[in-house]
Amino acid sequence: MNIGVLGVGVIGSSIIRGFCKDGDLDHVLYISPRGEEKSKSLEDEFSQVIRCKTNQEVLDKADLIIISVLPSKGMEILSSLSFSDKHHVINLMSDKKLDQIAGVIGKTQSLTHMVPLSFIQNRQGPIAVYPKNDFVSSVFSKMGHLLSVDKVEDIEAIAAITGLMTSYYRLLNDVTLWGQGAGLSYEVSKDYTTNFFEALSNNASISNLNQLSTEMTPGGLNEYALRYLEEKDTFKSWIDTLDPMLKRVE
Repeated sequence: MNIGVLGVGVIGSSIIRGFCKDGDLDHVLYISPRGEEKSKSLEDEFSQVIRCKTNQEVLDKADLIIISVLPSKGMEILSSLSFSDKHHVINLMSDKKLDQIAGVIGKTQSLTHMVPLSFIQNRQGPIAVYPKNDFVSSVFSKMGHLLSVDKVEDIEAIAAITGLMTSYYRLLNDVTLWGQGAGLSYEVSKDYTTNFFEALSNNASISNLNQLSTEMTPGGLNEYALRYLEEKDTFKSWIDTLDPMLKRVE
């Protein structure tokens, strides 16, 4: 498969690295020249990555096009390019609707919206796709946990949830630093904290969340922490953050 990537920022670069990770996929990746240092570095690192001279060359070489440009400049960039009905197009711009993009690029073989995250470079984590597209799913089948949704409202809600990623990392960082302050080495505190939360997430994915969130030893540490955080409205603050993010996406 010839895959074109328009925009090689954080997510675009992560997708490229994911495709090249284990050398088990024979895709050729044609990437845009903008972000000169990063695009040249990717071309030097991976034999299957080819840096094109222009964005239009990316389109001319590829059958699957991934739009990973900055939303603020996205429509301007797309309007300067000539897409064709051979192209399968994936949009990653969270605040752009598919009908807006279709109005600019014209008729294509398919047009989908995708929500990947940076750990796609390790072929981990969820990859949300709207609407369901068997071709896109087959191309990304090795790249992570694929989740297809049928409604635009679903992909918007998923996009809003992704806004909690940096805040989650901040929580892990602050817990790690607290552990260091309590006498642990930074390495031990980080190792325990990250593995602890990883195990919690793995268990949550196969269990009843409501049950997990209410089961605890009476008078134990978990009950104390839960009641303390509830009194501070900590959980409400996290959930309240989602509403404005959803409005921004909508």
